[in-house]
Amino acid sequence: MSFIARLQLVEPVETWPAMEAAAEERFLDGLALASGTENRTTGAIYLFGYTAEMLLKVAYFRFTNVPRHENLRGRRGALDKAQNHAAWHGRNLHDLVGWMNLLLDERAAQNRALDIPTAGLLQLHVRVLDGHWREVLRYKQTPATITEMDEVYTSVDWLRTNYDQIGS
Repeated sequence: MSFIARLQLVEPVETWPAMEAAAEERFLDGLALASGTENRTTGAIYLFGYTAEMLLKVAYFRFTNVPRHENLRGRRGALDKAQNHAAWHGRNLHDLVGWMNLLLDERAAQNRALDIPTAGLLQLHVRVLDGHWREVLRYKQTPATITEMDEVYTSVDWLRTNYDQIGS
Protein backbone atom coordinates (compact mmCIF):
# COMPACT_ATOMS: atom_id res chain seq x y z
CA MET A 1 0.00 0.00 0.00
CA SER A 2 1.31 3.45 -0.83
CA PHE A 3 1.87 6.05 1.87
CA ILE A 4 -0.87 8.29 0.39
CA ALA A 5 -3.35 5.39 0.35
CA ARG A 6 -2.46 4.56 3.95
CA LEU A 7 -2.84 8.22 4.97
CA GLN A 8 -6.30 8.32 3.43
CA LEU A 9 -7.26 5.36 5.60
CA VAL A 10 -5.67 6.69 8.79
CA GLU A 11 -6.60 10.36 8.27
CA PRO A 12 -9.61 10.36 5.92
CA VAL A 13 -10.55 13.99 6.64
CA GLU A 14 -8.56 17.18 7.19
CA THR A 15 -9.57 18.99 10.34
CA TRP A 16 -8.12 22.09 11.90
CA PRO A 17 -6.87 20.21 15.00
CA ALA A 18 -4.98 17.85 12.67
CA MET A 19 -3.64 20.86 10.77
CA GLU A 20 -2.57 22.41 14.05
CA ALA A 21 -0.66 19.24 14.98
CA ALA A 22 0.89 19.04 11.50
CA ALA A 23 2.03 22.66 11.83
CA GLU A 24 3.99 21.77 14.95
CA GLU A 25 5.53 18.73 13.23
CA ARG A 26 6.56 20.80 10.19
CA PHE A 27 8.05 23.42 12.53
CA LEU A 28 10.15 20.75 14.23
CA ASP A 29 11.14 19.33 10.83
CA GLY A 30 12.19 22.82 9.73
CA LEU A 31 14.13 23.32 12.94
CA ALA A 32 16.02 20.07 12.35
CA LEU A 33 16.99 21.24 8.86
CA ALA A 34 17.91 24.74 10.05
CA SER A 35 20.11 23.51 12.87
CA GLY A 36 21.84 20.74 10.93
CA THR A 37 25.37 20.88 9.62
CA GLU A 38 24.46 20.49 5.93
CA ASN A 39 23.21 24.04 5.17
CA ARG A 40 19.61 22.96 4.52
CA THR A 41 18.23 26.46 5.04
CA THR A 42 16.04 26.47 1.92
CA GLY A 43 14.30 23.31 3.06
CA ALA A 44 13.93 24.79 6.54
CA ILE A 45 12.32 27.96 5.16
CA TYR A 46 10.05 25.82 2.99
CA LEU A 47 8.79 23.94 6.06
CA PHE A 48 8.59 27.08 8.22
CA GLY A 49 6.47 28.72 5.52
CA TYR A 50 4.04 25.82 5.56
CA THR A 51 3.99 26.04 9.34
CA ALA A 52 2.97 29.71 9.07
CA GLU A 53 0.35 28.91 6.44
CA MET A 54 -1.24 26.23 8.61
CA LEU A 55 -1.20 28.43 11.72
CA LEU A 56 -2.91 31.29 9.89
CA LYS A 57 -5.52 28.89 8.53
CA VAL A 58 -6.13 27.35 11.95
CA ALA A 59 -6.42 30.81 13.53
CA TYR A 60 -9.05 31.74 10.93
CA PHE A 61 -10.96 28.45 11.32
CA ARG A 62 -10.92 28.72 15.09
CA PHE A 63 -12.03 32.35 15.02
CA THR A 64 -14.88 31.61 12.62
CA ASN A 65 -16.00 28.65 14.75
CA VAL A 66 -15.37 25.91 12.22
CA PRO A 67 -16.21 22.73 14.15
CA ARG A 68 -13.17 20.75 15.30
CA HIS A 69 -14.11 17.64 13.31
CA GLU A 70 -15.39 19.29 10.13
CA ASN A 71 -13.60 18.19 6.96
CA LEU A 72 -11.82 21.29 5.63
CA ARG A 73 -11.59 19.88 2.10
CA GLY A 74 -14.20 18.93 -0.40
CA ARG A 75 -17.03 20.81 -1.92
CA ARG A 76 -18.18 23.58 0.37
CA GLY A 77 -15.54 22.71 2.95
CA ALA A 78 -14.02 25.48 5.08
CA LEU A 79 -11.07 25.93 2.69
CA ASP A 80 -13.44 26.41 -0.24
CA LYS A 81 -15.61 28.80 1.75
CA ALA A 82 -12.58 30.84 2.77
CA GLN A 83 -11.35 31.23 -0.79
CA ASN A 84 -14.85 32.26 -1.93
CA HIS A 85 -15.31 34.71 0.96
CA ALA A 86 -15.90 38.28 -0.22
CA ALA A 87 -12.81 39.43 1.73
CA TRP A 88 -10.47 36.84 0.14
CA HIS A 89 -7.84 38.49 -2.05
CA GLY A 90 -5.06 35.92 -1.93
CA ARG A 91 -3.15 34.51 -4.89
CA ASN A 92 -4.08 30.94 -3.91
CA LEU A 93 -4.76 28.96 -0.74
CA HIS A 94 -1.06 29.15 0.19
CA ASP A 95 -1.05 32.97 0.32
CA LEU A 96 0.08 34.06 3.80
CA VAL A 97 -0.99 37.69 3.37
CA GLY A 98 -4.34 36.53 1.98
CA TRP A 99 -5.02 34.42 5.09
CA MET A 100 -3.86 37.18 7.41
CA ASN A 101 -6.08 39.76 5.72
CA LEU A 102 -9.04 37.39 5.72
CA LEU A 103 -8.60 36.83 9.46
CA LEU A 104 -8.19 40.54 10.20
CA ASP A 105 -11.22 41.43 8.06
CA GLU A 106 -13.34 38.78 9.76
CA ARG A 107 -12.26 40.00 13.19
CA ALA A 108 -13.15 43.58 12.23
CA ALA A 109 -16.53 42.48 10.81
CA GLN A 110 -17.34 40.85 14.14
CA ASN A 111 -16.17 43.92 16.12
CA ARG A 112 -13.38 41.83 17.65
CA ALA A 113 -10.34 43.42 16.07
CA LEU A 114 -6.95 42.60 17.54
CA ASP A 115 -5.37 45.28 19.68
CA ILE A 116 -3.17 47.62 17.65
CA PRO A 117 0.22 46.28 18.84
CA THR A 118 -0.75 42.64 18.18
CA ALA A 119 -2.26 43.44 14.78
CA GLY A 120 0.85 45.40 13.85
CA LEU A 121 3.17 42.57 14.89
CA LEU A 122 1.03 40.04 13.03
CA GLN A 123 1.26 42.14 9.86
CA LEU A 124 5.00 42.64 10.30
CA HIS A 125 5.77 38.94 10.79
CA VAL A 126 3.47 37.72 8.02
CA ARG A 127 4.98 40.21 5.57
CA VAL A 128 8.49 39.08 6.54
CA LEU A 129 7.47 35.48 5.92
CA ASP A 130 5.75 36.42 2.67
CA GLY A 131 8.99 38.02 1.48
CA HIS A 132 10.93 34.81 2.05
CA TRP A 133 8.45 32.01 1.35
CA ARG A 134 6.30 30.73 -1.46
CA GLU A 135 5.28 27.15 -2.12
CA VAL A 136 7.52 27.26 -5.23
CA LEU A 137 10.56 26.89 -2.93
CA ARG A 138 10.07 23.16 -3.42
CA TYR A 139 11.77 23.60 -6.80
CA LYS A 140 14.69 25.72 -5.57
CA GLN A 141 18.12 24.80 -4.28
CA THR A 142 19.97 28.06 -3.55
CA PRO A 143 20.70 28.13 0.19
CA ALA A 144 19.18 30.91 2.25
CA THR A 145 21.52 33.17 4.16
CA ILE A 146 21.77 33.08 7.94
CA THR A 147 20.01 36.46 8.06
CA GLU A 148 17.14 35.20 5.90
CA MET A 149 16.90 32.06 8.02
CA ASP A 150 16.87 34.10 11.25
CA GLU A 151 14.13 36.42 9.94
CA VAL A 152 11.93 33.49 8.94
CA TYR A 153 12.53 31.62 12.19
CA THR A 154 11.78 34.71 14.30
CA SER A 155 8.55 35.39 12.43
CA VAL A 156 7.24 31.81 12.41
CA ASP A 157 8.11 31.46 16.09
CA TRP A 158 6.13 34.65 16.82
CA LEU A 159 3.14 33.10 15.02
CA ARG A 160 3.51 29.86 17.00
CA THR A 161 3.64 31.78 20.25
CA ASN A 162 0.72 34.10 19.46
CA TYR A 163 -1.64 32.19 17.20
CA ASP A 164 -3.93 31.24 20.10
CA GLN A 165 -4.50 34.95 20.68
CA ILE A 166 -5.02 35.85 17.04
CA GLY A 167 -7.45 32.95 16.52
CA SER A 168 -9.66 33.43 19.57
